[in-house]
This record gives sequence, structure tokens and C-alpha cells, in this order.
Amino acid sequence: MDEKKSLNENESINDITNEKSVNKQPTDVQEIINETESVDTQEAIEETELTSSSTTEESQEIVSEPEVVNNQEKIDKTEPTTSSVDNQEIAREHEVLNDQETMERAQSINNQISMDKQETTNAYRSIDNQKIPTNQNEGVGDQEPMDKQSGDGFNGTRVEKNKYNFKQMNKAKLFQMIIIVLVIVSLGANIFMFVKMNNSGNVLASNSGQVQKLNYDVNSSTSDVINDVIDSVVGVLVYSNGTASGSGSGVVYRVNGNEAYIITNAHVVEGANNVQVVFSNQESVTAEVLGSDSYSDIAVLKLIADFELKAIDTGDSSLLDRGETVLAIGSPLGIEYAGTVTQGIVSGTDRTVSVDLNDDGQDDWDMSVIQTDAAINPGNSGGALVNMAGELVGITSMKLSDTSVEGMGFALPINDVVKNVEQIIKDGKVTRPQLGISGISLSGYSSFQLRYYRINTDLTDGIYVANVSAGGPASQAGIQVGDVIVEFDGKKVTTYKSFLTELYSKEPGDKVELVINRNGQERKVSVVLGEQ
Repeated sequence: MDEKKSLNENESINDITNEKSVNKQPTDVQEIINETESVDTQEAIEETELTSSSTTEESQEIVSEPEVVNNQEKIDKTEPTTSSVDNQEIAREHEVLNDQETMERAQSINNQISMDKQETTNAYRSIDNQKIPTNQNEGVGDQEPMDKQSGDGFNGTRVEKNKYNFKQMNKAKLFQMIIIVLVIVSLGANIFMFVKMNNSGNVLASNSGQVQKLNYDVNSSTSDVINDVIDSVVGVLVYSNGTASGSGSGVVYRVNGNEAYIITNAHVVEGANNVQVVFSNQESVTAEVLGSDSYSDIAVLKLIADFELKAIDTGDSSLLDRGETVLAIGSPLGIEYAGTVTQGIVSGTDRTVSVDLNDDGQDDWDMSVIQTDAAINPGNSGGALVNMAGELVGITSMKLSDTSVEGMGFALPINDVVKNVEQIIKDGKVTRPQLGISGISLSGYSSFQLRYYRINTDLTDGIYVANVSAGGPASQAGIQVGDVIVEFDGKKVTTYKSFLTELYSKEPGDKVELVINRNGQERKVSVVLGEQ
């Protein structure tokens, strides 16, 4: 019995010692342990049911030890974690345990307290796993705790703490690495953008320089062209019976020493008996009209000057393209505006414009012209249309004038002009073939007129032969008045303009075949063309 008591006393002392060791934990954890022990011990006391009255009155902060009373005397036991309970008082309480039943109860309570301590330890470990520091040195990084016992706490505490610190360290390093990478990327991006912008600025500056240079070259080229040709473009003053009757423009086509040939329009010098040519140096020279051609609207002037003259370079009008830049140079509205330059483009090539040559209200001729939007005004007639190579590609001749029309000027192709100019310089006129008839286009006749002239009213196209020149090519071929020419050398004849176009495409002496309608019957006739 005494040995049992001694063992029980030793166990109780050890328990109290262990409880004191536990009480050395930090305050926050101790409160959690106290609360846990209080609840668990309360349950143990209820199971023992020593007394129904004393159990419910105990404080939640103090865990009562079983009261061992000899005859219903209570054995009070203070909270195992209270530091004021000393070992001797607990020993005296255990000495009064005389009977076996009370000792068994005490042993049961001690076992329960041991279980409560184990649960408290587990609870502490759970709290540590939730990153609650177990001592004052925790959270300082990788330093070892000053109190090894409190630092190690319970099994597993050190591992979890190191793991936590390792995560903290990894997060810090990761954050630092991210910051470094962001800084590097930012610096790299800034450097890249700076270099790119600098290069872009250089490219822009370079491109801007190229644009400026291009504009300069274009403007310079235009000015160079104008300066190169301006002395070859002249003003033309026309006098009739001693009175100025009109003005126009001209181009120096050929120079032989002091002798020069000037190209202008036939309608500019029509009816003139005195022509004055005014040069860019304001010198005025009297010119002779060598010849003119109303169909091509070309006239050639000849003069002799006592100063140096410059002929213009001649280009190839067949090489012109739509959209090509051209310059029109002349003397619009009079000599006071001599040397006026307008710029435009080639709006069209091989255009056809109908003209009335004899002022009878009927279009007599289809002129082949170049269309341009360069401004052409009265006084520009006979002037120069030049390309950007400074070559003469056309002679400005006319424009469409109407309130609803703008920018439609026309120039005679230089290829056609040169052919006629050379003939005028050589012969004083343009040599053209002739058929030896005068005719009227059926398309302009009414049904009444057709009946009046006893013309087959079934015919709507063709040239009615109104007169035949005696001894002329038509007369020699047997063509008679009243015949209707419906075909000229394989080409259908619809109007008088189309007839003249086909006729003037030939040369004197050429043999052509005609198809005529006589009294409703068609027949073929061969004719050798004469010369006008």
C-alpha cells in the first residue's frame, strides 16, 4: 500500500513538473492550453461524479483535482498549470487516499489529465502549423532560438517553421527577381524605343529630305524646262489695213543663222497683211506668212532677226500618255501677258474635234488633237505644249468654251504639224489630194430635200455629188451629179467629214476605188486622185 502511495506521489509530482514545464510556453499558447485543459478536466470530473454539488461551481480557469475525503471529504486539486501549487501540498493530498477505491479514482483522474495534456500538445502543434510562433525568437529568419527547449517546442515545430521561412525566403527572392526582370525589361524597352524612335527620326528625316529633294528636283526641273524653252515661244500681233486685228502665240521651229521659221495657227493670221513677232527680249520683228492650211489649222511665218534666235526641240506626240505632265506656254489675252506658263496633264490622246471651216453651220472637218487640262485662253493659240523634257509635243489651238465646261483644251499633235509645216516651208502650201467634186452629206438632209433633189430616200448615209469639176479626177472616172458616194477605198462614208478624212489620208496620184449609188443601183468606180 505504501509502495502504491509512493508511486502515485511520484507520478503526481512528475505530472505537476511537466505541467510547470508546459506553463513556460508563451502566454497566448498558454491561454489556449488552459482553456483546453479546463474543458477536458471538467469532463473528467463529471465522469468521476465525486459530488454533484462541488463540480459545477469550479472556475473555468482552474482545473480542480479530485477531492479525496475520508468520509465525503473533497479532495481539491488546483489547475495543473497553476504555478502556485507546490509539490508538497499535492503530496499531502495524496496521502489521505486510504482506501483502494479512492486511489483508483485518483489514478483515473491522473490518466485523464495525461490524456488532456497530450490533446493540449496536439492542439499546440496544430496551432504551430497555422504559423503561430512558439517562442519569442520565431520569425527572425534562420536564427536558432535562444531557448532550445522552447524553440524546438514539440516534435515537428522546427520543420514547419523552417518550411515557413523557406517559403518566405522564396517569395522574397521571387519578388526581387520579378522586380529585377521588370526593371531590365523596362530599361530594354526604353532603350529599344529610344533607338527605334531615333532611327525612325533618322528615317523620317531622311525621307523628309528625300521628299524635299524630290520637290526641289521637280520644281527645279519645271523651272529648268521653262527657262530652256521660254525664248523659243513668241507673241504674234496681227494687223489688217493698218489696224491691230488680233494676237496669238507662236513657236520658233527652225533657225538658219538669223533666219527663223515660226509655227502658229492658221486662224491667228487669217486675213492679215502685216504680222509682228515679239520675242522674250521684247524685240519685235516683222514676219512673212509663208503659207497656211485651214484643215490642219497651221501657218508658217518667216523672219530675219539681228539677234540670236533659239529653236525649240521637237518631241514625239505619239509617245504621250494620259496623266503625263505638260506645260502650255503662250501669250493669253495679248502681248502684255507673253510668256505665261500653265501646267496640266495629258487628259487624252487621239481626240477628234469637229470644226466648221466655211462658217456655213455645218461641221466640215474632224481634227485629231491632244486633250489637256492646262489652261488655254484666247491668245494662247499657236503656242507651245511641251513635256517635262522640254520638247515640243503640240501646238495649242482651241478649247471648249461653255459655262458647263472647264479644263478642256486642245493641241495639235506635233507629228501631224511637222509634216504640214515641212510642206509649207517647201511649197508654201500643204499639198492635198482632190477628187474634183463638191458634195453634201445626206445625214444633214430632210426627207423633203431628198425628194426635191430626187435622191433615193432609202439612202441615209453617203455624199451626194452636187457638182463635178470638168476634167477633174471624178469627171474622168465617170462620176455624175446626183450620184451618191457610199464607200471610199473600202471605208464606209457616212458624213462629209468622214469623206474628207479618208480623202486627205491619201497623196496626190494615189488610185482609189469608190462605190456609188446611181438611181438605186450600186457600182464601183476607180479614180486617180489629183492635187489641189
